[in-house]
Amino acid sequence: MGRREAKALFERIIGERAYRVEGLRKLLEKFGVNLDFSYASLQSLNDWFIGAASSSPEHPSVPDDRTLSVCEDIALYLGEAMIMRDSSLRWELLTSRKSDPDYQSPAIVGFRNAPGWAHLALSGQVCGYAIGVLEDRMSKIADLDIEVRGKSIALPGESLRFPLKRDYFVGVLERAKEFTSSGYWENPEGE
Repeated sequence: MGRREAKALFERIIGERAYRVEGLRKLLEKFGVNLDFSYASLQSLNDWFIGAASSSPEHPSVPDDRTLSVCEDIALYLGEAMIMRDSSLRWELLTSRKSDPDYQSPAIVGFRNAPGWAHLALSGQVCGYAIGVLEDRMSKIADLDIEVRGKSIALPGESLRFPLKRDYFVGVLERAKEFTSSGYWENPEGE
């Protein structure tokens, strides 16, 4: 994608963010989840997402279009939650380093206690998490019997799995908090 197209897409996404966040809020309201930017609502969103994410029919570990759209909405919600807590943060289109995997992606920038290049490209993170959710559902690792120095060792398959982070969205906000000055991080619900 060329720079002009990337900038136009960025402007459209950022221009629609209030609408997209409100749409996410209305969707979650149907499931009894109140999105109010609090940590508790982030956890409720995370719990809902783990159950709601669905895969494409062709590839069971790839999110379907609906899930990808929700991922974009969640990324915007997370970004707005960060901006609400620290006014130095803002959305920006990453264009300075072509070697950056997040090049030409919308990202949160402006972290006070981080290197100048620090950013959070939330869409990619949330989509990556969706893949992890789907893979977690389908991963049944078989038990293994291996031989080490002539001795047989039985390894239960479940012990070889990486556990799914069930508080991932709260963790994203916590990582952002680490990069801001603690005196500037506002908690809307007094958390």
